[in-house]
Amino acid sequence: PHSFYMSKDSSEKLKFGPIWDFDWHTFVPRYSRMWSGADKTPYYPSLFKDRKFKKAVLNRWEEEKYTFLELSSYLDEMAEKIKLSEEINQEMWPISKRGNEDELLTFPEAIEQMKKGFEEKWRWMDSHLKKL
Repeated sequence: PHSFYMSKDSSEKLKFGPIWDFDWHTFVPRYSRMWSGADKTPYYPSLFKDRKFKKAVLNRWEEEKYTFLELSSYLDEMAEKIKLSEEINQEMWPISKRGNEDELLTFPEAIEQMKKGFEEKWRWMDSHLKKL
């Protein structure tokens, strides 16, 4: 729905990716409790009309959903690794407090907001995928 490409070579399956720019769905909590555009594109509703596709998505979610819960500890590890870089970044390019909602957060607040957003999205996805 936002910030990714889709492509298809003539002899291959449809591919999604690369994905980038997670801030809209990560730092703005209201977007963690919705499809946030995925149901508004012409692609997803059409794909989910296909029973095989829907079943494959649901099966894959059940196989992998608990792996996503490891993300919180991964974010903590990565935050620690880039802490010094973040401090230097703030010195070199201070953020004016007039930007996006995520720009108003301190680095630790941003990490906590990311974890909260991902956990909320996980719970929302788990309950809503079952309703497809």
